[in-house]
Amino acid sequence: MPGTLVVLGTRPDAIKLAPLVHALAATEAGARREGAMPVINRIADFHDEMTGWRQELHAHPETAFEEHQPADFVAARLTAFGIEIHRGLAGTGVVGTLHGAKGDGPAIGLRADMDALFIEEKNGFAHKSTVPGKMHACGHDGHMSMLLGASK
Repeated sequence: MPGTLVVLGTRPDAIKLAPLVHALAATEAGARREGAMPVINRIADFHDEMTGWRQELHAHPETAFEEHQPADFVAARLTAFGIEIHRGLAGTGVVGTLHGAKGDGPAIGLRADMDALFIEEKNGFAHKSTVPGKMHACGHDGHMSMLLGASK
């Protein structure tokens, strides 16, 4: 699929890195592991950063098979998180692979589309589309940001 972000994990507890909906549903007791900060608190610590990612991605939409800027943005963040990346899947796709400390184990795949739609954005906010005739009206900017947050 064009412009797909896939994050693969081999950690037994990788499900705790699933999209934010799962994290918000986790109980306080279930999120604690040997002194680790609960998932909800970890996400809250970089909520503003994730908002910035979404706004940056929203402002620079690219349609199917053209998602070079979003792919570069995502790849740069995954690399900064120390995640192994592979690029070029279907042209603009990015795959990030998380390797667990316990070696091979169960794996989970998380994915998000990166493409925008051919729609003229009529909003007036600061992070509105800078590309005439294209916008993220489908939520893919948010999906990419959530996967980056899960990856971090």
